Amino acid sequence: MSAQAPLPAEVASLIEQKRLSDLEDVWTRRMEQDPSDLPFFFAVAAAVKKKAGVEGAEHAAAWLRFLADYQEERRDGDARIEVLSEIVRMNPADSAARADLESALRERFGGHPAFAAVLAQNPIATGADPSEAARRVARWLKFLPGEAYYLAGRGAGRIAEMNPALDVIRLEVGGAKVPLSLVSAEKNLERLPEGHFLRRKVEDPDTLASLAVKEPAESVHRLLESFGRPLTVAEVREHFSGIVAEERWSSFWTSARRHPQLLVGGAAKTSPVSWSASADAAEETLRREFTAADPHHKLDLARKHAKRSRELARFFAESLSSEARKAAAEENAALAWELSQSAVRLAPDEPEAFPAESLVASGDLGAVLDRIRDYTAREKALDEIRARRDDWEAIFLARFVEEEDARVLSAIYDALGKRPEKRDELVRRVMRSPRIPRRRRRRSSTLCSTRSGRTSSPRFAPASRRSSSREAWPSRSSAGRRPKRRRGSS
Repeated sequence: MSAQAPLPAEVASLIEQKRLSDLEDVWTRRMEQDPSDLPFFFAVAAAVKKKAGVEGAEHAAAWLRFLADYQEERRDGDARIEVLSEIVRMNPADSAARADLESALRERFGGHPAFAAVLAQNPIATGADPSEAARRVARWLKFLPGEAYYLAGRGAGRIAEMNPALDVIRLEVGGAKVPLSLVSAEKNLERLPEGHFLRRKVEDPDTLASLAVKEPAESVHRLLESFGRPLTVAEVREHFSGIVAEERWSSFWTSARRHPQLLVGGAAKTSPVSWSASADAAEETLRREFTAADPHHKLDLARKHAKRSRELARFFAESLSSEARKAAAEENAALAWELSQSAVRLAPDEPEAFPAESLVASGDLGAVLDRIRDYTAREKALDEIRARRDDWEAIFLARFVEEEDARVLSAIYDALGKRPEKRDELVRRVMRSPRIPRRRRRRSSTLCSTRSGRTSSPRFAPASRRSSSREAWPSRSSAGRRPKRRRGSS
């Protein structure tokens, strides 16, 4: 560790004046107060050696040895190795310091199964840079063969091999041995402590699998507890791979998320999953999240969590009604309707915040329908328009061209299909509209044909009609082909 940390102004002043006695007092006090602040000590030693020449170098080396001895008394082997490494960095020719450093490494890591191999690749006594060699030895030996680690994107596994000669550490995950360099291992491997969910997945997967079957929510709780932070839905599923079979995941997750203390922030793979201390705490968390959310997020939260309790459903309904009135005042009829319909589903005995009369009185109902995101609210709006507007047929015809949801398309067709002339106009509009992609035109046309029990084009005609169509038109083999001329004929 040779990085130079910025020094306090008063310490820098003492170095500038070469007041070594006063600096020794500062060193001793700092060592007693915070012996782990190695960057400070190394910066002082380097600055004193540079400023005070030979005398400064002698004092710096003595102070560092004092610090190394103090770390040994504190039984901090890693810090002692760091200090001794700094001593040999400043004095590479000091053979005694090299011997002390190798002894400290042997004392700290001598029982490690890869110690001899790592030291052979990074010799201290004969190496050109013993300080760097010692730090590399310490870096290697922080990993332990047979120990459980987590590799993001691959899962938990055990170190199966350490080969310093090839600079490779192999982590066995799911039967595959993943090779990692030392640098890559330091960046990507996370050692799993005793009791961690993923460590238990490596050491005792059968017990975890049994827990997942008997208590799905509790198994998710233990996973979240091990990480100490919320995880995404995708992360939860990844960590349960091998514990919960793929074909059982949906039923497992449905059962787990019913628990009142398990909070899932949405249906997306990136939605956060967390665990509350109690069901009341979970509801309070939801209330805070709901209060801070925008109207569309409130709709989503209410749809997912209203079944937790009647009190929470009532809270959602009151808030959504308030938001609906606010949206109506801002002339956002689509949002007002969606919010009001959601509130009515949660509290059907309460009056609607934005009733159907207000909806059908809105100008440009086509644009309003287009902005209603929820298909059930859109379908309900169409029902009210049909009941209250004389021009409902024109609105339905226009909406059919724009609609994306098959359920709403079916409802529109059922309403218009009772009148053949409207049904045929519906098909013509779909097939001729340049704004509708060909695939969607075909799907809508098929819907019309299926609902009416007849086809709108030869492509979807019954077999008897298709055969008659072939008879009415020249076959591909004869149409546009000149008859063959016989030899010798003119």
